[in-house]
Amino acid sequence: MASKPIIKELDNTIQELSGIITRLVSAGISVRSSESVREENKLAYFKKVFSDLKQLTNYANELGESRNRLSGIKDRLAEMKSEL
Repeated sequence: MASKPIIKELDNTIQELSGIITRLVSAGISVRSSESVREENKLAYFKKVFSDLKQLTNYANELGESRNRLSGIKDRLAEMKSEL
């Protein structure tokens, strides 16, 4: 049946999204825990924040890619439905 590859792709995409969300939550906790930094560690703190922001940008890009895959799956499912 043609729906099995789509279901597998959908499952894989959902697993990827779950991993991305987990990493986003972890990054958020990391940033929050850095808020109580001492004055002498400000440079290290800003480097860490910059690094976290770059990583969050990467996660946002991954989310966008996953959204595009989900949109493609949705379109293919609509095509399959119209063929039934």
